[in-house]
Amino acid sequence: MRTRPILVLLGISLLWGSGWMLAPLLAETTAPFAGAALLFALAGLLLAPFGLVPCSPAHAKRATVVLGATMLALPLPLLLLAAQHGVSGGVPLLYSLLPLFAALEGWSAATVCAPGAALVLLNGTVPFTAAKLGWAVPALGAVMLQAFALRYAARTLAGWPIRIVLRSLAVQCALAAAVLAAASAACDHAPRILSVGQWPAASIAAACVLAALATVLPYAGLYWLLAGPVLQPVEIATAQWLQLLVAAGESALVAHTRPPVPVLLAGVCLMGCTGAVLRAQPDTRISLGDASVR
Repeated sequence: MRTRPILVLLGISLLWGSGWMLAPLLAETTAPFAGAALLFALAGLLLAPFGLVPCSPAHAKRATVVLGATMLALPLPLLLLAAQHGVSGGVPLLYSLLPLFAALEGWSAATVCAPGAALVLLNGTVPFTAAKLGWAVPALGAVMLQAFALRYAARTLAGWPIRIVLRSLAVQCALAAAVLAAASAACDHAPRILSVGQWPAASIAAACVLAALATVLPYAGLYWLLAGPVLQPVEIATAQWLQLLVAAGESALVAHTRPPVPVLLAGVCLMGCTGAVLRAQPDTRISLGDASVR
């Protein structure tokens, strides 16, 4: 019963962990906030047909606004702000804390040990200078907001049909695009987006692929898991560990380098931590027809 959700979790990690390969192509033609706004605007357009789905209940509308704010619209500008001030290397380390925040009352050895393994896996890419440390606070705030969003979604989305989930995601992407566009106007240097005629074909393809495969599909899968009766928020949050493993593995392959032994051991440790979390969490939801309750 858990096989399909775990495969979806692996797919989400693979898609998010592979986005780094195309991101530089988009960065050639857009400023950071503008590029993120463009991706979510494209994602919203791809999901627009689901906006025609009959209006969902009032609580679904409220959940859409809360999730749009806490999962996308507020965390993304905070992450980009931190990245612009030299904290981008530390963001994966902060995200390794997501299962810890998602568990709250259910901390385990795996959720505590995994950030240490992530630090070793990053292999010195995390800056620790005092001048940059303060800018890690917005990034940590973004991680905590998304941990709240995971727990809120698990309580609220339970039993939602996929069409309503995708309708909600379409609205959330539009909200995120609007907030990021406003942030771009305030933070990005001109030109924020090159004119269409100046875009190389590779950048156009990268924007389309990132919008579809690194935005729509993984977030749709994430919400599908949260609406389902099988995986818990702390289990779903382990996608961040797997994403880090995917990115590190692909980087080593592209660079044709063999990671040092400590890094390999850290990767094995992260896989072990993920397996421990997935094995330890009991199924605490009870299905009642089309709805599920804890």
